[in-house]
Amino acid sequence: MLNIAGLNIKYEVKDLVSTIDFYNILLGEWAADLYPKHAVYVIENPALTLTFTENPRADQPVCGNFSLFLKSDEEVYNRFRDFTKNDFSRNIKIDPANFTPGHHAFRIKDPNGLIWELGAGEKKKKPIQLFNIPRMNSVWDILKPN
Repeated sequence: MLNIAGLNIKYEVKDLVSTIDFYNILLGEWAADLYPKHAVYVIENPALTLTFTENPRADQPVCGNFSLFLKSDEEVYNRFRDFTKNDFSRNIKIDPANFTPGHHAFRIKDPNGLIWELGAGEKKKKPIQLFNIPRMNSVWDILKPN
């Protein structure tokens, strides 16, 4: 049987400070490991490890598209607000049709070229309620012992 521990992605980046600023907002938490010229972020579900190593001479283009589903539209909007307040607004792409009060979703490019699409996960649907009839007294209610 194959046991998959998770995905480990490593990137060399020119500016580790702006990368850390970006991922602290995107993931909503600090790096799991932070060393000089090295930062590691760990996402538990699904298992993903992002490792960024600073290399000022890195010249290969970084590319990739990822989706991150948060628990609610409110969380997505809060990330959008935090990115805007921290000068990442120039990297945000919004589909106006999708960015409505009930549905916040947007794409953002990290300082290294990775594109992240943020949205809310599947919303739990309420079961359909067919009837709303008040409970009536039954014979059992009248005869039951106190």
